[in-house]
Amino acid sequence: MIVRARLHNSRSKGKLAFFVLREQYFTVQALLSAEGDISKGMVSYTAKVPKESIIEIKAKVVVP
Repeated sequence: MIVRARLHNSRSKGKLAFFVLREQYFTVQALLSAEGDISKGMVSYTAKVPKESIIEIKAKVVVP
């Protein structure tokens, strides 16, 4: 699934980064984890993307 939205909020903690994406009135939460091809440096870089930036994410949707 590909999601294109504005970055509403982000924060990182260790090897994880949490994002809230907004498109008009709808929000979705995303998680980036440093494992496999994704490095810890990439996680810290993505957490510094400015709010209201338009980003596009290719994601895997999982039911908790």
